[in-house]
Amino acid sequence: MLPYILLIIAVLLTVTGELFLKHGMSQHGVLELAPETLVRSLFTVFTNPFVMVGFFFIFSASVFWLSVISRIHLSVAYPLLSTGYIIIVLASALLFNEQLTWTRVAGVVVIMGGISLVYQSAQ
Repeated sequence: MLPYILLIIAVLLTVTGELFLKHGMSQHGVLELAPETLVRSLFTVFTNPFVMVGFFFIFSASVFWLSVISRIHLSVAYPLLSTGYIIIVLASALLFNEQLTWTRVAGVVVIMGGISLVYQSAQ
């Protein structure tokens, strides 16, 4: 049971980090990768407080992830990470007013089915 609790923590930290990164990048705008502006753009992005907090959450998630994969098979753990996709779709609709179309809902349902099959195979 502990590995699955650790996995949930890793997923929630990752999702939180991604939401912070998105907010920070929404403040910054498009990240252009042109050589003449790359250093200045990266400096601006990486000094944005929301981006910094986002990376902190994602790094924290990786610590829990390492604990998870030290306890259960990667072929089980990695597909279960896709629960984060479900949370991101819903959170993006709520926080960033992104569209929640029927196609995206269908995709979430398919992911949920896959998660269920992977989890059952591990029992």
